[in-house]
Amino acid sequence: MSTGPDVQTDPQLVADIDEQAALWFARSQNRRMPRTQRQALEAWLAHSAQHWHAFESMFTLWRDAAELPRPALASRPPSVFPGDFAH
Repeated sequence: MSTGPDVQTDPQLVADIDEQAALWFARSQNRRMPRTQRQALEAWLAHSAQHWHAFESMFTLWRDAAELPRPALASRPPSVFPGDFAH
């Protein structure tokens, strides 16, 4: 008996879960996240291992991005407009 598409092999379902995880992760960064949203996040995470894994992947991506070296700020690039009207 089939129970529907397999989340692990259906690219659209994986993409949907990844998108939801990204949205939940962004919301979770708000220190003033309302209790109702926090409870909804907890319910979403408890719904399936795929949800938890996708959320954890967002956390890892965020942590890894924070560790990337930041380039030094360059001086203001020369204007490409005659008369440099952008003061």
